[in-house]
Amino acid sequence: MKKVDAFTSRLLDIHSKMLELNKKEEIRLGLHRSDYMLDAQTKELLQIELNTISSSFSGLSCLVGDLHRNLLNQYKGLGLDSKRVPANGSVNQFAEALALAWKEYNNPRDVVMIVAQPEETNMYDQHWLSFVLKEKHGVTMIRKTLREVDEQGELQPDGTLIIGGQAVAVIYFRAGYTPNDYPSESEWRARLLMEQSLAVKCPSISYHLTGTKKIQQELAKPGVLERFMEDKDDIAKLRKCFAGLWSLDDTNVMKDAIERPESFVLKPQREGGRLTHLFLSTQESKGKVILNEQSGYLMRTKVSSSDEGGVAAGFAVLDSVYLT
Repeated sequence: MKKVDAFTSRLLDIHSKMLELNKKEEIRLGLHRSDYMLDAQTKELLQIELNTISSSFSGLSCLVGDLHRNLLNQYKGLGLDSKRVPANGSVNQFAEALALAWKEYNNPRDVVMIVAQPEETNMYDQHWLSFVLKEKHGVTMIRKTLREVDEQGELQPDGTLIIGGQAVAVIYFRAGYTPNDYPSESEWRARLLMEQSLAVKCPSISYHLTGTKKIQQELAKPGVLERFMEDKDDIAKLRKCFAGLWSLDDTNVMKDAIERPESFVLKPQREGGRLTHLFLSTQESKGKVILNEQSGYLMRTKVSSSDEGGVAAGFAVLDSVYLT
Protein backbone atom coordinates (compact mmCIF):
# COMPACT_ATOMS: atom_id res chain seq x y z
CA MET A 1 0.00 0.00 0.00
CA LYS A 2 2.87 2.36 0.84
CA LYS A 3 4.54 1.66 -2.52
CA VAL A 4 1.52 2.32 -4.73
CA ASP A 5 -0.36 5.08 -2.87
CA ALA A 6 1.61 8.31 -2.32
CA PHE A 7 -1.04 9.80 -0.03
CA THR A 8 -1.23 6.79 2.28
CA SER A 9 2.56 6.66 2.21
CA ARG A 10 2.76 10.16 3.71
CA LEU A 11 0.29 9.18 6.43
CA LEU A 12 2.38 6.10 7.18
CA ASP A 13 5.48 8.28 7.40
CA ILE A 14 3.82 10.37 10.14
CA HIS A 15 2.76 7.18 11.90
CA SER A 16 6.36 5.91 11.75
CA LYS A 17 7.65 9.16 13.26
CA MET A 18 5.23 8.79 16.15
CA LEU A 19 6.50 5.25 16.75
CA GLU A 20 10.09 6.51 16.72
CA LEU A 21 9.17 9.15 19.30
CA ASN A 22 7.33 6.49 21.31
CA LYS A 23 4.33 8.82 21.25
CA LYS A 24 1.57 7.62 23.56
CA GLU A 25 -2.08 8.55 23.08
CA GLU A 26 -3.33 8.77 26.66
CA ILE A 27 -6.90 9.54 25.55
CA ARG A 28 -8.47 8.22 22.36
CA LEU A 29 -11.67 9.44 20.75
CA GLY A 30 -13.35 7.84 17.76
CA LEU A 31 -16.45 9.04 15.94
CA HIS A 32 -17.09 6.25 13.46
CA ARG A 33 -19.44 5.54 10.63
CA SER A 34 -20.35 1.99 9.68
CA ASP A 35 -21.87 1.80 6.18
CA TYR A 36 -24.53 -0.77 5.30
CA MET A 37 -26.36 -1.49 2.07
CA LEU A 38 -29.35 -3.74 1.43
CA ASP A 39 -28.45 -6.87 -0.51
CA ALA A 40 -31.07 -7.30 -3.26
CA GLN A 41 -30.94 -11.10 -3.22
CA THR A 42 -30.89 -11.89 0.51
CA LYS A 43 -32.71 -8.72 1.69
CA GLU A 44 -30.08 -8.44 4.43
CA LEU A 45 -28.07 -5.40 5.46
CA LEU A 46 -24.39 -5.96 4.74
CA GLN A 47 -21.54 -3.86 6.09
CA ILE A 48 -19.68 -2.21 3.23
CA GLU A 49 -17.04 -0.33 5.19
CA LEU A 50 -16.10 1.41 8.42
CA ASN A 51 -14.91 5.01 8.36
CA THR A 52 -12.77 6.40 11.17
CA ILE A 53 -12.24 10.02 10.09
CA SER A 54 -14.41 13.05 9.36
CA SER A 55 -17.70 11.73 10.73
CA SER A 56 -20.27 14.28 9.65
CA PHE A 57 -23.99 15.07 9.40
CA SER A 58 -24.63 14.53 13.11
CA GLY A 59 -26.47 17.84 13.08
CA LEU A 60 -28.37 17.87 9.80
CA SER A 61 -29.45 14.21 9.95
CA CYS A 62 -31.29 14.94 13.22
CA LEU A 63 -33.07 17.89 11.65
CA VAL A 64 -34.21 15.82 8.65
CA GLY A 65 -35.96 13.37 10.96
CA ASP A 66 -37.61 16.24 12.82
CA LEU A 67 -38.72 17.73 9.50
CA HIS A 68 -40.31 14.50 8.32
CA ARG A 69 -42.13 13.92 11.61
CA ASN A 70 -43.47 17.46 11.47
CA LEU A 71 -44.68 17.02 7.89
CA LEU A 72 -46.47 13.79 8.76
CA ASN A 73 -48.20 15.52 11.68
CA GLN A 74 -49.24 18.39 9.42
CA TYR A 75 -50.57 16.20 6.60
CA LYS A 76 -52.61 13.49 8.29
CA GLY A 77 -54.17 12.53 4.95
CA LEU A 78 -51.02 10.67 3.99
CA GLY A 79 -51.99 7.93 6.44
CA LEU A 80 -48.49 7.72 7.89
CA ASP A 81 -47.63 7.72 11.59
CA SER A 82 -44.94 10.23 12.57
CA LYS A 83 -43.97 8.00 15.51
CA ARG A 84 -42.64 5.46 13.02
CA VAL A 85 -39.83 7.87 12.09
CA PRO A 86 -37.30 7.02 14.83
CA ALA A 87 -35.70 9.77 16.88
CA ASN A 88 -32.11 10.58 16.01
CA GLY A 89 -30.10 12.24 18.76
CA SER A 90 -26.70 11.99 17.12
CA VAL A 91 -25.78 15.68 17.44
CA ASN A 92 -26.30 15.54 21.21
CA GLN A 93 -24.26 12.36 21.49
CA PHE A 94 -21.47 13.74 19.30
CA ALA A 95 -21.33 16.83 21.50
CA GLU A 96 -21.28 14.63 24.61
CA ALA A 97 -18.39 12.56 23.30
CA LEU A 98 -16.36 15.65 22.40
CA ALA A 99 -17.15 17.16 25.80
CA LEU A 100 -16.07 14.00 27.62
CA ALA A 101 -12.78 13.95 25.73
CA TRP A 102 -12.32 17.63 26.59
CA LYS A 103 -13.06 16.83 30.24
CA GLU A 104 -10.58 13.96 30.29
CA TYR A 105 -7.91 16.28 28.89
CA ASN A 106 -8.63 18.25 32.08
CA ASN A 107 -7.94 21.87 31.24
CA PRO A 108 -11.16 23.91 31.31
CA ARG A 109 -9.52 26.89 29.58
CA ASP A 110 -8.70 24.90 26.44
CA VAL A 111 -10.88 24.58 23.33
CA VAL A 112 -12.04 21.94 20.88
CA MET A 113 -10.73 22.58 17.38
CA ILE A 114 -12.50 21.39 14.26
CA VAL A 115 -10.18 21.07 11.26
CA ALA A 116 -12.26 22.10 8.26
CA GLN A 117 -11.67 22.40 4.54
CA PRO A 118 -10.97 25.94 3.20
CA GLU A 119 -14.15 26.07 1.12
CA GLU A 120 -16.37 23.94 3.33
CA THR A 121 -19.76 23.22 1.78
CA ASN A 122 -21.10 21.43 4.85
CA MET A 123 -20.41 24.18 7.37
CA TYR A 124 -23.94 24.37 8.79
CA ASP A 125 -23.77 20.78 10.00
CA GLN A 126 -20.53 21.69 11.78
CA HIS A 127 -21.89 24.95 13.19
CA TRP A 128 -24.89 23.15 14.68
CA LEU A 129 -22.58 20.72 16.49
CA SER A 130 -20.51 23.66 17.71
CA PHE A 131 -23.65 25.36 19.03
CA VAL A 132 -24.82 22.25 20.92
CA LEU A 133 -21.34 21.72 22.38
CA LYS A 134 -21.33 25.25 23.76
CA GLU A 135 -24.94 25.39 24.91
CA LYS A 136 -25.09 22.00 26.64
CA HIS A 137 -21.51 21.56 27.83
CA GLY A 138 -20.00 25.04 27.95
CA VAL A 139 -17.17 23.99 25.61
CA THR A 140 -15.89 26.37 22.96
CA MET A 141 -15.13 25.07 19.48
CA ILE A 142 -12.88 26.92 17.03
CA ARG A 143 -12.52 26.29 13.28
CA LYS A 144 -9.19 26.16 11.48
CA THR A 145 -7.95 24.87 8.13
CA LEU A 146 -4.79 22.80 7.90
CA ARG A 147 -2.95 25.80 6.46
CA GLU A 148 -4.11 28.00 9.34
CA VAL A 149 -2.88 25.39 11.80
CA ASP A 150 0.53 25.52 10.12
CA GLU A 151 0.59 29.32 10.14
CA GLN A 152 -0.74 29.85 13.66
CA GLY A 153 0.30 26.67 15.47
CA GLU A 154 2.92 26.34 18.17
CA LEU A 155 3.95 23.26 20.12
CA GLN A 156 4.93 23.99 23.70
CA PRO A 157 7.73 22.02 25.44
CA ASP A 158 5.12 20.11 27.47
CA GLY A 159 3.25 19.06 24.30
CA THR A 160 0.45 21.63 24.52
CA LEU A 161 -0.80 22.75 21.12
CA ILE A 162 -1.39 26.50 20.79
CA ILE A 163 -3.37 27.78 17.80
CA GLY A 164 -3.71 31.53 17.45
CA GLY A 165 -3.04 31.99 21.15
CA GLN A 166 -5.58 29.37 22.26
CA ALA A 167 -4.64 26.02 23.77
CA VAL A 168 -6.33 23.02 22.12
CA ALA A 169 -7.65 20.05 24.08
CA VAL A 170 -9.42 18.08 21.31
CA ILE A 171 -8.91 18.02 17.54
CA TYR A 172 -11.88 16.87 15.46
CA PHE A 173 -10.89 16.24 11.85
CA ARG A 174 -13.42 17.14 9.17
CA ALA A 175 -10.57 17.50 6.67
CA GLY A 176 -7.34 15.67 6.01
CA TYR A 177 -8.74 12.43 4.59
CA THR A 178 -8.15 13.14 0.89
CA PRO A 179 -5.05 14.18 -1.11
CA ASN A 180 -6.94 17.32 -2.16
CA ASP A 181 -6.69 18.50 1.47
CA TYR A 182 -2.88 18.62 1.17
CA PRO A 183 -2.08 20.89 -1.80
CA SER A 184 1.29 21.91 -0.32
CA GLU A 185 3.80 21.00 2.38
CA SER A 186 2.07 23.49 4.71
CA GLU A 187 -0.85 21.09 5.24
CA TRP A 188 1.48 18.15 5.89
CA ARG A 189 3.42 20.19 8.46
CA ALA A 190 0.14 20.96 10.18
CA ARG A 191 -0.85 17.30 10.35
CA LEU A 192 2.53 16.36 11.85
CA LEU A 193 2.37 19.22 14.34
CA MET A 194 -1.03 18.14 15.60
CA GLU A 195 0.02 14.52 15.83
CA GLN A 196 3.01 15.45 17.98
CA SER A 197 0.82 17.32 20.45
CA LEU A 198 -0.91 16.08 23.58
CA ALA A 199 -4.32 17.12 22.24
CA VAL A 200 -6.88 14.34 21.86
CA LYS A 201 -7.05 13.54 18.14
CA CYS A 202 -10.27 12.35 16.53
CA PRO A 203 -8.77 10.38 14.95
CA SER A 204 -5.09 9.89 15.70
CA ILE A 205 -2.89 8.94 12.75
CA SER A 206 -3.01 5.25 13.68
CA TYR A 207 -6.80 5.34 13.99
CA HIS A 208 -7.00 7.14 10.63
CA LEU A 209 -4.97 4.40 8.95
CA THR A 210 -7.16 1.71 10.53
CA GLY A 211 -9.96 2.95 8.28
CA THR A 212 -8.14 2.10 5.05
CA LYS A 213 -9.85 -0.56 3.00
CA LYS A 214 -6.75 -2.77 3.07
CA ILE A 215 -6.88 -2.99 6.86
CA GLN A 216 -10.61 -3.70 6.77
CA GLN A 217 -9.99 -6.42 4.21
CA GLU A 218 -7.41 -8.02 6.49
CA LEU A 219 -9.74 -7.84 9.50
CA ALA A 220 -12.50 -9.56 7.50
CA LYS A 221 -10.35 -12.59 6.66
CA PRO A 222 -11.26 -16.00 8.15
CA GLY A 223 -9.84 -16.53 11.61
CA VAL A 224 -9.17 -12.86 12.42
CA LEU A 225 -12.34 -12.16 14.40
CA GLU A 226 -11.36 -15.02 16.70
CA ARG A 227 -8.46 -12.89 17.95
CA PHE A 228 -10.90 -10.35 19.39
CA MET A 229 -13.98 -12.41 20.27
CA GLU A 230 -14.58 -15.74 21.99
CA ASP A 231 -18.25 -16.59 21.49
CA LYS A 232 -18.56 -18.59 18.27
CA ASP A 233 -22.21 -17.65 17.75
CA ASP A 234 -21.40 -13.93 18.02
CA ILE A 235 -18.52 -14.38 15.58
CA ALA A 236 -20.79 -16.12 13.09
CA LYS A 237 -23.46 -13.41 13.37
CA LEU A 238 -20.92 -10.65 12.87
CA ARG A 239 -19.23 -12.33 9.92
CA LYS A 240 -22.62 -12.84 8.29
CA CYS A 241 -22.95 -9.03 8.08
CA PHE A 242 -19.72 -8.60 6.11
CA ALA A 243 -19.90 -7.84 2.42
CA GLY A 244 -17.08 -9.39 0.38
CA LEU A 245 -13.76 -7.51 0.33
CA TRP A 246 -11.06 -8.42 -2.17
CA SER A 247 -7.71 -7.02 -3.16
CA LEU A 248 -6.73 -6.13 -6.72
CA ASP A 249 -3.85 -8.61 -6.47
CA ASP A 250 -6.32 -11.51 -6.40
CA THR A 251 -6.22 -12.68 -10.03
CA ASN A 252 -9.33 -14.84 -9.76
CA VAL A 253 -11.40 -11.98 -8.37
CA MET A 254 -10.02 -9.59 -10.99
CA LYS A 255 -11.01 -12.00 -13.74
CA ASP A 256 -14.50 -12.31 -12.30
CA ALA A 257 -14.81 -8.51 -11.96
CA ILE A 258 -13.83 -7.98 -15.59
CA GLU A 259 -16.43 -10.50 -16.71
CA ARG A 260 -19.16 -9.21 -14.36
CA PRO A 261 -18.36 -5.56 -13.57
CA GLU A 262 -21.94 -4.85 -12.47
CA SER A 263 -21.43 -7.17 -9.48
CA PHE A 264 -18.50 -5.25 -7.97
CA VAL A 265 -17.70 -1.80 -6.61
CA LEU A 266 -14.16 -0.41 -6.68
CA LYS A 267 -13.52 1.39 -3.39
CA PRO A 268 -10.70 3.88 -2.68
CA GLN A 269 -8.32 3.28 0.24
CA ARG A 270 -9.32 6.60 1.76
CA GLU A 271 -12.69 8.04 2.57
CA GLY A 272 -14.35 10.33 5.07
CA GLY A 273 -17.20 9.35 7.32
CA ARG A 274 -20.60 10.45 8.51
CA LEU A 275 -21.81 8.95 11.74
CA THR A 276 -22.91 5.91 13.65
CA HIS A 277 -20.71 5.09 16.61
CA LEU A 278 -18.88 6.84 19.45
CA PHE A 279 -15.85 5.50 21.28
CA LEU A 280 -13.80 7.19 24.00
CA SER A 281 -11.15 5.48 26.07
CA THR A 282 -8.16 6.34 28.20
CA GLN A 283 -4.90 4.46 28.60
CA GLU A 284 -5.04 5.01 32.38
CA SER A 285 -6.82 2.38 34.58
CA LYS A 286 -5.67 -0.35 32.11
CA GLY A 287 -7.42 1.07 29.05
CA LYS A 288 -10.65 2.13 30.69
CA VAL A 289 -13.52 2.61 28.25
CA ILE A 290 -15.37 5.81 29.13
CA LEU A 291 -17.98 5.83 26.37
CA ASN A 292 -18.91 3.23 23.77
CA GLU A 293 -22.32 3.88 22.23
CA GLN A 294 -24.31 3.78 19.03
CA SER A 295 -25.20 7.36 18.12
CA GLY A 296 -28.14 7.45 15.80
CA TYR A 297 -28.25 6.91 12.07
CA LEU A 298 -27.60 8.55 8.76
CA MET A 299 -29.91 7.69 5.88
CA ARG A 300 -29.05 8.67 2.32
CA THR A 301 -31.25 8.29 -0.74
CA LYS A 302 -29.95 8.32 -4.31
CA VAL A 303 -31.03 7.21 -7.75
CA SER A 304 -30.35 3.54 -8.43
CA SER A 305 -28.30 4.35 -11.52
CA SER A 306 -25.63 6.20 -9.48
CA ASP A 307 -22.60 4.36 -8.13
CA GLU A 308 -21.79 7.29 -5.84
CA GLY A 309 -23.60 8.18 -2.62
CA GLY A 310 -22.02 11.40 -1.37
CA VAL A 311 -24.43 14.10 -0.17
CA ALA A 312 -22.02 17.03 -0.24
CA ALA A 313 -20.80 15.82 -3.64
CA GLY A 314 -24.36 16.05 -4.99
CA PHE A 315 -25.08 12.36 -5.58
CA ALA A 316 -27.54 11.77 -2.74
CA VAL A 317 -29.80 13.53 -0.24
CA LEU A 318 -30.22 13.13 3.50
CA ASP A 319 -33.28 11.11 4.43
CA SER A 320 -34.90 9.42 7.42
CA VAL A 321 -36.17 5.93 8.20
CA TYR A 322 -39.85 4.94 8.36
CA LEU A 323 -40.35 1.75 10.35
CA THR A 324 -43.10 -0.60 9.20
